[in-house]
Amino acid sequence: MRRRKGFVFSLDAFVAFSLILISIQTMVLISASPAGYWKALLQAQLLAKDTLNDITTTMVGTGPAATSALGASSGRIAAGGSLYPSDAIIQISDKIIHKPYSYSYSYYDMNTDKWTLVYNASKDEGPDGPHANITFKRVEASAQKLVLDYASMPIRPESPYCNVYCKGWLGTTYDDTPSESCIQTPCDAMPKSTYQPGNLTFGLLRLTVWG
Repeated sequence: MRRRKGFVFSLDAFVAFSLILISIQTMVLISASPAGYWKALLQAQLLAKDTLNDITTTMVGTGPAATSALGASSGRIAAGGSLYPSDAIIQISDKIIHKPYSYSYSYYDMNTDKWTLVYNASKDEGPDGPHANITFKRVEASAQKLVLDYASMPIRPESPYCNVYCKGWLGTTYDDTPSESCIQTPCDAMPKSTYQPGNLTFGLLRLTVWG
């Protein structure tokens, strides 16, 4: 009879201990779960994606020199340089990403296999900037865009045919020959081609949004 009582007591203690463990684990999971922040996280993800889409589709400049906001700064980004608040890419980003969110741009160079921070809105905009002193609190999301740029520009060869009709290309000035200077005959062949293909670089631009 004592053995049965002891067995019942031990079983009750085991069940109670198991229930306590389950309760503790459930409380830990609930407290650590980001479910309460999923709306803020979703908004950060959408901000990152929409901003990258806008900087690649918004054109700056006019005429043949027109390019996207990203294209206007891609050369400096690919070279590991920094972005500035006056850049079109940053001005567009500031209009889309407002408090309580902030953001940063980083560039991954596939040649060196390294990430480089090129802009941090919370620091680079200064103490009076729209994202001043905003640090990570709850959520962080990022989006990436492939960046292709010339580390050294290609050089087109000079045309051996300089006349009013074709306006031979000048590789030294990257422009067409003026009509008044087109006095050569189309029979003067170049000794060799001066074409240079340039050097194309590949990388990833990552926009991280936090708040």
